[in-house]
This record gives sequence, structure tokens and C-alpha cells, in this order.
Amino acid sequence: MSNLNLSHRQIAKTIEVFFSGDQSLTFSKDGLLYNLTVKGDHSPWSLHELYVTNASGKHISLGTVADILPTTQPEKLYHYNQMRSATLTANLAEGEKLENAMPEFLNSVNEHLDGDYKKTWVGAAKSYTESQTTTTVLFFLAVVFIFAILAAQFENFIDPFIILLTVPLACAGALFFVWIFGQSLNIYTQVGLITLIGLITKHGILIVEFANQLRKKNIALLDAILQSASLRLRPILMTTGAMVFGAIPLVLSHDAGYESRHAIGTVLIGGLIFGTFFTLFVLPTIYWIVKGYEEKLFSRSTKQSSN
Repeated sequence: MSNLNLSHRQIAKTIEVFFSGDQSLTFSKDGLLYNLTVKGDHSPWSLHELYVTNASGKHISLGTVADILPTTQPEKLYHYNQMRSATLTANLAEGEKLENAMPEFLNSVNEHLDGDYKKTWVGAAKSYTESQTTTTVLFFLAVVFIFAILAAQFENFIDPFIILLTVPLACAGALFFVWIFGQSLNIYTQVGLITLIGLITKHGILIVEFANQLRKKNIALLDAILQSASLRLRPILMTTGAMVFGAIPLVLSHDAGYESRHAIGTVLIGGLIFGTFFTLFVLPTIYWIVKGYEEKLFSRSTKQSSN
């Protein structure tokens, strides 16, 4: 091309004009900007029909310096995170859940693709993955926040720990109900679990706080916890009943968007029922064990200091 005084730019621009049209030019009139498309007056069958004028004014056929070779390539080249990408899509079978289908789909992709390919989720799968991480962080922050408030209220770290032991028990009951009714762990289920933390800790606060008040009156530890559980039984059951009956319409609704309300209602009902049961039986036992051990340590340290 140098011998013919031609440049790559001349050849590329000529091919662009005759085969696809040059759309890089604009025209301004009356303050308005118009886009122009420059195209050739005919559609050539080969490069021999196209001529380029060099600096010397000679007309040179493009067929002498270039040739057309047929190849295949995608109509569009898609990019994701500034890298060439291809999207693989799949439809869920009837009754199949997204969280169960994702590992199977990923295993199938790994079997047919080399390890050099980077894989990431998009669409609903990406939203589900991100919500899992976000919900875990929010759940942890909710527990820490409630623990800090309870520690400030009771002025120690033992009572908040006893109260928060009901949270995993209530969450286990909620997940059990989710499994029984064949629901999935979605964003609404996770919102219900976070809401359940605040609801179920209220029961533990009623028992622990009242037991602490009785112990300040020099009542024995076992009697204090038994009286606290029996006297706080009615308000705990009334609170649980109000919240459970309030969540029943969420489970029974069948209008638009009922799936989200079913998920939240199922988690609240299952978590409150199981959490209340554990609060009335397991929490007093834990309180008696922990406080009894605390009293033994205190009495032992008092004897050592007196000696």
C-alpha cells in the first residue's frame, strides 16, 4: 500500500461507505444538529468495483490491495464487566425451586466449560444470591443491636445472652413451618426471620426481668424462676395469640402478591408458636443453670476473699 500511496484509513472508510454507510458526520441548521449517513451509489459485488484516489490522483482498485474472505461471527458481541460474555438461560420445571436448581445448573455448566471461563449469576439468580448475603448481614446486625439494647437495660451481658437463646429456637420453628408448607427461602422469608427476632425476644424479657426483680427480694433462684414463668404465662400467651391471629390473614390471602404475604405469615406463625413454647420451658431452665453457676462462682470468690 505504501508503494501505491494508500493508507489503511482510506481503504477502511471506502469499504464502510459502500457496504454499511458512514454515520459519523453531522449537519447543523437553524441551531439543530442532524445526523448524516454517507452511502455509495451502488452495492458492489467485489472490491474490484471500488476505487480509491491516492495522493497522486490515480484511481486504484481496492481489489489489488485487499480481498474479501467470508467468515462467521455473532450478530452482536455482548459484554459484562468489560469482558466478552454469553448468557445461558434456563426455565424452572414445574414445582422446582430456584435455590435447588441453581447448584444443578452450575454443575452442568462446569462439566461443559473449561476452567478459564468466569461465571456469574444474572437476573433472578443474581438477586437471590445478593439477597442471601445481605440478609445474613442484616440478621447479624439485628442480633447485635438487640443485644446492645438489652445489655444497657439489664446492665450486664448474661441476661441478654439468655434472652437471645430463644432466637435460634424460634427461627428453627419458622424454618420447620416453611419446610412443611413447601415454601422456599426467599427475600420475604428472610424479612420474616428478621422481624421474628424482635417479637420473640419480648417473651424472654418478660420472664428474665421479673425473675431478676424476685431475686432482689431474696427469693430463692428456683422459686423466682418458677413464679416468673407462671405469672408471666398469661401476658406471653396473649401477646403470642394477638400476633399469630394477626398473621393468619397473611397466610389465607389469595389476591395479587399473595406469595410474599404467605411467606412472611408462615415464618411469623411458626416462629412464634415454637418460640413461645421454648420460652416457657427452655428459657427458665437455661436461666436456672446460668444463674446457679453464677451464684456458685460469686460465693466461691467471696469465700476466697474472706480467707
